[in-house]
Amino acid sequence: QVDGKDEVHNIEFDRLVVATGAGPVLDSIPGAEDHAHAFYGLEDAFLVKEKLRELLSSELSSIKVVIIGAGFNGVELSSTIADVLGERGCVTLLSRDDGILKDSKPHNRRTAENSLRKLRVNVETKASVERIEEGSVVFKSESSEEESIQADLILCTAGTRTSGFPGLSKLPQNGRGQLQTTKTLQVKESPGIFALGDIAASTDFSSSTPSKATAQVALQQADYVAWNVYASIADEPALAYRYLDLGEMMSLGDHDASISALDSINLSGKAAVAFRRAVYLARMPTDLHRLRTTASFATRPLVSKANQSLTELLREMS
Repeated sequence: QVDGKDEVHNIEFDRLVVATGAGPVLDSIPGAEDHAHAFYGLEDAFLVKEKLRELLSSELSSIKVVIIGAGFNGVELSSTIADVLGERGCVTLLSRDDGILKDSKPHNRRTAENSLRKLRVNVETKASVERIEEGSVVFKSESSEEESIQADLILCTAGTRTSGFPGLSKLPQNGRGQLQTTKTLQVKESPGIFALGDIAASTDFSSSTPSKATAQVALQQADYVAWNVYASIADEPALAYRYLDLGEMMSLGDHDASISALDSINLSGKAAVAFRRAVYLARMPTDLHRLRTTASFATRPLVSKANQSLTELLREMS
């Protein structure tokens, strides 16, 4: 049942694919909904872009930005913002763990640590955010003492919640609200319904490893779901989901990147930037997208540094 603009539509299905993903969570931190901004989707990227433009055009000699969460999103965002703000920037990255990128490849973690150091990003580890007030973030450090950081802009990249609709509550879920699936990514007890991406609680059939909430996982699951939907209709054998770890790529500001792929390729610096752009172009859905992206890369030297990095920021989110 779908609620349209003017009426409710009942849509019958033989097979259903649920890929509603997840969204940011702000209500877990007191004051976050009023004084912080989530950074998760394209609309968030546009908002951050506008906020940075306002701060750069202000008379502030020091622009203070606090980013909560030191996963991929938080580290890339910290690097980009520090690069954009330059000497005027004072960027702080808060991690609740004893370091950044807890689940990342060692090469990428080391490269990111070095890059953040060069960009003068202050990294606070074992920092538990207690509350967010207007213009400040209050957190407990390793010593369990409360500390406060002043901020002109507070961004939150930590925490997500699955996005669904009322009908999903009737399907088997885990404690995080994800749909429990079989090895063929069919929802348990509902063979006509498939789930993929952040909404699916799935495991790699070959290793029994729970799937991570990444775009790479969702893209690979989409291929399996597409075949298994067809197979269920055409009476063909279904495929058990197996994840192939192709590695990680991350942007670290405008002129740096890090790549760790296939357990043997480790790149950083300009080589990683070039390789990452080549992979990015290859993943574009159409030749028109590739042409536009190539033109964007080619004309970036003609654009101001702030706009370069902000354009990259938006490109990453889209």
